[in-house]
Amino acid sequence: MVSRGLDVAFDVAAGETVALLGPNGAGKSTTLAVLAGLLRPDAGRVVVDGEELTGPRRWVPPHARRTALLAQDPLLFPH
Repeated sequence: MVSRGLDVAFDVAAGETVALLGPNGAGKSTTLAVLAGLLRPDAGRVVVDGEELTGPRRWVPPHARRTALLAQDPLLFPH
């Protein structure tokens, strides 16, 4: 598997809706998973509302963030 680095920066104002668009493999799901805390970035940082969630010496676990990720097809238990 080939791993590529993502260089992403964006600001979202209160009440604003944002869509991530791009072809397969562009990093949309990876970006959202890092924001939600499901993946830990190798470098860089995630800052939400002035609070650093990830950084060189900082890691806020998913359950302690004020973010969530809702999968398109969520499954709690496999059938």
